[in-house]
Amino acid sequence: VPDAGPDDAICGLSYTLAAVAPLSFGQWTQVSGPGMAIFTDPTFEGTEVTVDQFGAYTFAWTEDNNDCTGSDDVSITFNDGPALSGGVGESCDLISFTFTVTFDITNGAPPYTVTGTATGTLTGNTFTSDPIPNLTDYSFEVTDANGCGPLVVSGFVECVCATDAGLMDLIPQEICEDELVTVPATTGAVLDPEDILLYVLHSGSGSSLGAEVFGYSDTPTFGLIPPMQTGVTYYISAIAGNDFDLDGVIDANDPCVSVAPGTPVVFTALPIASFAGDVTVCEGDLAELTVVVNSATCVDISYDLGGSVTTVPCLSNGDVISIPTSDQSLIVTMTTVTDQAGCTNNSGSVANIVVNLIPEATVSGSASICNSTDSGNPTVLDFSTLVTGGDQGGVWENTDGASVSGAFPNLDFTGATPGIYTFTYTTASALPPCQDQSYTAEVTVEDCECPDLGFAPAPTLCNDGDVLDLGDLQVEALPGTYTISGTPAGAVNLPQINGSQFNASGADPGVYEITFDLGTVPPQGCPLSNTLTVAVSAELSAGAPAAAPEVCFGESAVTDLNGLLTGADPGGSWTEVSATPSTGGAFNAAAGTFNTNSQAAGTYTFRYTVTPAAPCSPASAEVSVVVHPLPVADAGADATLTCFEPALGLGGNGTSQGAQFTYEWTSAAGAFPGTPDVPFPDIAEPGSYTLTVTNLQTGCTATDEVVIDADQEIPTPYFTVVPVGCFGDSDGAILVDSVTGGKPPYLYSLNGAPFVSGGFFTNLPADSYTLVVEDANGCQTEVFTIDIQQPQELSVELVAYVDDNTIRLGEAAELEALVNVPVEDIDTIVWSPPGLVDCDSCLVTTAMPLQTTTFSVMIESNGCAESDDLRLTVRRGDVYVANVFSPNGDGENDVFFIQASASVARIKTFRVFNRWGEPVYEAFDFQPNDPAFGWNGMHRGEPVNPSVFAWFAEIEFLDGVVELLEGDVTVVR
Repeated sequence: VPDAGPDDAICGLSYTLAAVAPLSFGQWTQVSGPGMAIFTDPTFEGTEVTVDQFGAYTFAWTEDNNDCTGSDDVSITFNDGPALSGGVGESCDLISFTFTVTFDITNGAPPYTVTGTATGTLTGNTFTSDPIPNLTDYSFEVTDANGCGPLVVSGFVECVCATDAGLMDLIPQEICEDELVTVPATTGAVLDPEDILLYVLHSGSGSSLGAEVFGYSDTPTFGLIPPMQTGVTYYISAIAGNDFDLDGVIDANDPCVSVAPGTPVVFTALPIASFAGDVTVCEGDLAELTVVVNSATCVDISYDLGGSVTTVPCLSNGDVISIPTSDQSLIVTMTTVTDQAGCTNNSGSVANIVVNLIPEATVSGSASICNSTDSGNPTVLDFSTLVTGGDQGGVWENTDGASVSGAFPNLDFTGATPGIYTFTYTTASALPPCQDQSYTAEVTVEDCECPDLGFAPAPTLCNDGDVLDLGDLQVEALPGTYTISGTPAGAVNLPQINGSQFNASGADPGVYEITFDLGTVPPQGCPLSNTLTVAVSAELSAGAPAAAPEVCFGESAVTDLNGLLTGADPGGSWTEVSATPSTGGAFNAAAGTFNTNSQAAGTYTFRYTVTPAAPCSPASAEVSVVVHPLPVADAGADATLTCFEPALGLGGNGTSQGAQFTYEWTSAAGAFPGTPDVPFPDIAEPGSYTLTVTNLQTGCTATDEVVIDADQEIPTPYFTVVPVGCFGDSDGAILVDSVTGGKPPYLYSLNGAPFVSGGFFTNLPADSYTLVVEDANGCQTEVFTIDIQQPQELSVELVAYVDDNTIRLGEAAELEALVNVPVEDIDTIVWSPPGLVDCDSCLVTTAMPLQTTTFSVMIESNGCAESDDLRLTVRRGDVYVANVFSPNGDGENDVFFIQASASVARIKTFRVFNRWGEPVYEAFDFQPNDPAFGWNGMHRGEPVNPSVFAWFAEIEFLDGVVELLEGDVTVVR
């Protein structure tokens, strides 16, 4: 027996059926209902069914069990849920700063239930909330009698104040702390009838009062008000708000109080200055008075000195005022202090300038004294006799360090060197900061001793050029002349005397006597001359060396060293002094010979020495034998020619370099393929090459060989080209599949870019490209030109067949997507927003939006997509209400009613009031342009007298927006 399940009622258009599962086969069918039903799976007992209209439906569940059939019906009622009829009205009350929410309910099953964040009244199908505080979110839920819903109505309302305190001048003002400041008045202020405008001095910089408010005023004039401080920025702002009680004070509870950002004001502290203290100076010096300044800027200071006032500009803390002095103390009084802002303060600071005098003394400038008692004159000088006036308690000083004995004032000059000596006398009575004064006296010391004509013993000289200064032998340096007064027996070549110089060069050996005659007149009884002796010895010669003989390394030659000297005295000895000594007994000292066989390249040096009698020095001469090194021939390392290096330079760094060398390259295969006479030629052919190097200065030569191979095969690439998928995309590719020839690894360059190791180039736009492959030897392929193709560009333009893309509310607009491809090549058409066009898969469609909307269309063809958008502006129509009518029964203008365009959905409320606020006419929920819903000038069955009446109306437009209109109408008879 089939069982289709229990009857049921739901909210919505879909339901899951609940028949009992069949034994074999079952199927659902629609029996009745206001619309069409679609079963997800009609053979499944628990299938979902969807209908396209609300209402009661009957469905049959039929089973077939082995050709036995049966059926059972079930009734399901699909109920509609509540919905908004039009828009949501939001009305502000700027007195209480609250708002109310109003909306109409349709669909579903009345009565409705409304709950939410605020209470309200449901009249029929219209809900009006109680007042809600400003700047509050609201939310209401609506359910119908069937429990369908909830319909959620929510939003946020901000009621905006009209009061505006205007704009203040924001240029900062500075004023002295003892003065008033007046700033420019505000401009552009907007006041309600109940508002007043004041000025406030406060600590805030923005559009609200600061944490500290110091005072209010009708004018923008203020002074420094305690506890305000100098140097701090305050603000003078305009403030506007309600004054309901007319007390001249803005109500603190007015939510629309407006504060203009204020003019910055800084009260500048008065400058303070004083003298740091008294000073003491020496007569005639400048007295420097240090000032102590407490000010944000430098200050101008005026001071009184003996009745004369002087002003010094721009002084800072620690600066000084310089005052000239004579020999009298002074008193300085500071009178005023003025900063750079013009703020002036009085000062009574006083500074004393104490002047001390410079000490003086009278001192004789010269005196004379003897350094010996031989002449009978005194050698002691009393210095106290030289100070004849002034400060006589000072101190003497031996300035030049004269050699004296005793203590001041009595000094003994016995034995002092004759001359003029300076002594200094310094006073001892100065008071700071004055300095004691110094005076000088010159004392002349006269010579009274006999000169000492003695000589020290003379050293023995050599006649090879020794010279002796006879003056160096004097016990006392004295002027005079020297002459030879005695010579050795048989001497012919005598020494030469020039002044005090005794020159023994070339003189015969022996002992010579010299007489010294004093050149000045000594004191009475002193000797006039004296004698001394000088011994002279003979020198020997080692001879003059000849030019060094030269051989090349490996040659054998025996050299007689004696034959390399000219004019040598016999009896000398040979020694080797080479930097690197010879080896293998090549040098024979006894015979004076040298054999070059098997000796390393270099210069070998040998010294011949003869030794004379003292004090003549031994004489020596050096001769050399040169063994020249062979030049170096370095042909370089063996190498291979590649494409990186198609040419190579021969020659190594070891090859001898210089203008004295010549070079010759030869090839084993014949002619040399390069420049043969340079050390480093370039060649581009493989082969075996020999370098010969010759030293032109020595005639020595050397050779070396190098072998050059070649590896220069060109590689061949194979590649695949992938075209671009859609016009303007960058998904093309060039893929190198393989490379043959050359030497791996390979490098790849696309469009002349640096070579890289990978041969896969992707994300390429359509274009012409070049490809080059390079192997490990630098061998490159030819330049391959590769073209990457792309399909035709897909374009779409969205147009609206209305003027300026604008319609009135309630009108429709035809939209068309203009494309550049055949319709049959289009795979997909997508319109957005969905649901606002009558055909969302057509190129041409119609839309009737309730508000300004941006439409877009996307076209896809062969996997490529393009889109365009268009903004369709929706304007509401006009509402027309007369401002005068004449209900006199003449058939013209007898009724006062509302007229509007098709964009108005309905008139929710229309009310007319007399001047006492009493309603004289009311009408609700009607269509515009209908005189039947208008006022005929009657009230309580009587025509009203000519007068002015107030009216207001709630107008609901097709998009659900509700606007409140109001005005006046005049009744004439």
